[in-house]
Amino acid sequence: MGKKVTVALPSILAVSLGLNLFLAYLVFYYRERARLLESSAQGGAVSSATLVGWNWMNVVAVTNDGEGVVLRVYAKIENGSGRVYMATTPRVGIYLQSSAETAYKVASRLSAFNINYHNVSLVVAANFTVDVVEPSAGASISILLVSVMMGKPINASVMMTGTVEPDGTVRKVGGIVEKAAAAEAFH
Repeated sequence: MGKKVTVALPSILAVSLGLNLFLAYLVFYYRERARLLESSAQGGAVSSATLVGWNWMNVVAVTNDGEGVVLRVYAKIENGSGRVYMATTPRVGIYLQSSAETAYKVASRLSAFNINYHNVSLVVAANFTVDVVEPSAGASISILLVSVMMGKPINASVMMTGTVEPDGTVRKVGGIVEKAAAAEAFH
């Protein structure tokens, strides 16, 4: 038994090292993207060369304090295996991951885009740490992803909200007054 463990140990260590290097790469890659996007969300300049292939959309949401807030969601699709990668800057609630995964599937159906061979990377940027109380970015992310998949631009002056269901329907939207006030203050 001890001899088998000794023989397998180098293989286990090699796999572990490979996974750690891959995870370190992902952390570095998304931290740098998040830093650049945070600078942009706070009025800093980000060169168009930095965000090649990234599209964005403003999204309105309500925080757990009952305040309306505008978030900017950036999206990029690359070759892959159907995964959704998400980063937030700074920390933004927990509902976004499941909303993003649903949005990716809905967008693929709406645009006839095969997601089995592509990964989507999303970055949600806010001006401050936000605890979003509802998964209301799903409809916006769906539209953003459809625009990326079809190569069509989005009107940057338009904001959207709503939870998207797996069948593509948008549920009743809450916090309309708060969201409208945040959108008005943003423009």
